[in-house]
Amino acid sequence: MEDTFVGCMNWANALLLYMNIIERRTMEIPVTQYVKPHGRTKVLRVEIPDECKAMVEKIFSLHLHFTCEALHRGIVAQYISHEDGDFAIVLSSVDDSLEQLVKMINDFDEEAFKTWLIGMTEEETDGG
Repeated sequence: MEDTFVGCMNWANALLLYMNIIERRTMEIPVTQYVKPHGRTKVLRVEIPDECKAMVEKIFSLHLHFTCEALHRGIVAQYISHEDGDFAIVLSSVDDSLEQLVKMINDFDEEAFKTWLIGMTEEETDGG
């Protein structure tokens, strides 16, 4: 009797997991990849969890975009970039790149970005 109950619970858990996978909400974001050897660009469409939507919209509203490049030995550099430079960077293995991209998005700090941007603007006016 106990084995039957455990079997039913495992089946129910599997069904719930399957339903969560089916109902998982995702969105696509453009990520510009710099491709070796000459840095030509290619736009990738990366699927991320829909929970990131508000933060992605905030990032785009600040005229930021996502870029990446493969370095060496399976290492990927991912950036939140602005025309004045790269604001945020995360390095990861290829296998962890999606997880790290989502973390970078969720950790985005608008006030830190605005402070960084003021510094970049001051460097330009100072000739630096």
